[in-house]
Amino acid sequence: MTPQEIKDAGIEHLILRDAEQDFKVAYVQGRFFHREKQYFIPRDEPVYTVRAGDPTALVLIKAYNEALHAEDATQIVVDHRATSSKMYDLVRSWQEANVDKWFVEGVIGKNVHPAAKLFLADLITIDALRYSTGLQDLLHIPYNYRLWDTLTCEFIPEDEPVITFRGKDALLVKIIDKHNELLQEFLEQLQYAGCVAPDDELDRLVTYVTDFIDLNESRKDAVIKFHKENPTRVGVTCALEQKPQGNWYAEALKDN
Repeated sequence: MTPQEIKDAGIEHLILRDAEQDFKVAYVQGRFFHREKQYFIPRDEPVYTVRAGDPTALVLIKAYNEALHAEDATQIVVDHRATSSKMYDLVRSWQEANVDKWFVEGVIGKNVHPAAKLFLADLITIDALRYSTGLQDLLHIPYNYRLWDTLTCEFIPEDEPVITFRGKDALLVKIIDKHNELLQEFLEQLQYAGCVAPDDELDRLVTYVTDFIDLNESRKDAVIKFHKENPTRVGVTCALEQKPQGNWYAEALKDN
């Protein structure tokens, strides 16, 4: 974006808040924006985001990288291999430095009245829907260069990396299945711990992970639907994603 495009779009104050949690994607007014290629991900394409604070994140990225290495080495696949390796290193570094800040903190570590959280969640969701015909990611809503977590009812901390998978990725359904498989293993460990030493906070975490798994199934359904309805857009760069001419950024925001 040029300085003039930023000024015309009226988002100069938002640019300063961009923590670049994902080095490839920015979160602008209810939309996901590709930094390098300078376009908004089409609003009908699902997006699947994973927090670095998710204890399964590293294993999930590794599984994705292994799946990519089983694919033919096209330029897109090679680029994705490099991206996933870079994200693996970022997430590993963050997790090692923030063991106490995994998403467990968001579930059991906040002393905010539930009614207040629900009220704030409603505001964020309603505002995001003003800019979009639907939520591209049912779990994380992009808002003013940050991501709102609909399960924990809070913004993901700005220093926490986020991994973004696009709905057009042919491997995404397998990745979501793998994610739920890992979360189910985590859930079973929590349930066992709860039987050995009952704890209210642990019970809340069990409920959270259970809801997380259920929501992931809905996210997967959205991806499967997209793949069935858009077979020519799966795994390829389509014409819809080319950068428009003129003051495209400001116009995109007006259209939301």
